[in-house]
Amino acid sequence: MKANLANSGRKNAEEAERTRGQILTSASTLFSTKGFDATSLREIANTAQVTHSTITHHFGAKLDIWYAIANRNIDAYKGQLETKLSQAIVREVGTLCIFKTAVEVLIDTLLRHPQLVRLMSMEHDIENERAVFLAGKLTESHHLVSGLFEAAREQEPKLQQYNADTFLIVLLGLISAPSLFPILQNTLTQTDITGDDFKSHYKALILSTLFHND
Repeated sequence: MKANLANSGRKNAEEAERTRGQILTSASTLFSTKGFDATSLREIANTAQVTHSTITHHFGAKLDIWYAIANRNIDAYKGQLETKLSQAIVREVGTLCIFKTAVEVLIDTLLRHPQLVRLMSMEHDIENERAVFLAGKLTESHHLVSGLFEAAREQEPKLQQYNADTFLIVLLGLISAPSLFPILQNTLTQTDITGDDFKSHYKALILSTLFHND
């Protein structure tokens, strides 16, 4: 009897997690294409193929869904960054290599999750609650990476043309271009900017642009 109850509870938890995932995926697509204000809970429900009451049961208000999406992506990035930096530090690879590792994590994250780029770009009003939240999270990461940049700059001549802020601007501009301008795909004849091959090649191009080739 206890085993049956445990199995039932596990299945219910797995189903609830799948439902939450469907809602977040659907909402992320809508928020990153239409914007937060132009997206309704009903649209999210229809896209996720769930009822309106299911959404309110799992998240409550629309803003709660937005925060769940932002936190999930930011936490994934920070977790990956901490793991990769810890591994690099243990290997004692040097400051420049550690900094390049941090850059690669950011490139990988944003190329894998282009909707995150579009989600951030939708927050034009720097005074709204969502923009303030994102700015705070970005500032945390920027302060971490800025310290690494200053140390790496002394070892990499190619970095000396930047300061920490201009490096971030150039890096984000290079990473974001394919995500912010998907219409480019309609004009390209040799490149599929949605495929894994492109992402791998484009990452290498970004790194070679910002650093000396190894």
